[in-house]
Amino acid sequence: MADYTRRLQILLTEGQHEFLTQLAERRGQSVADLVRSAVQAAYAPQASLTELRIIEQLRADAFLDSAALERALAQLTADER
Repeated sequence: MADYTRRLQILLTEGQHEFLTQLAERRGQSVADLVRSAVQAAYAPQASLTELRIIEQLRADAFLDSAALERALAQLTADER
């Protein structure tokens, strides 16, 4: 188990609380575990769109030379602006 050292207090509506309580019971988890999982899924650092596009470009053309790779990177970065 992770070493949880920070406490967070939030206010929920009755409906939100009931939903989370029932979901936690069905999954055999605590409400706190559900909230931590949701925070991780929604806000944890993820690969940027540019990184994902570069990976897809590399997968599509395994024999991309360095000049072509630089052009692809420049184009993908420009597309994000």
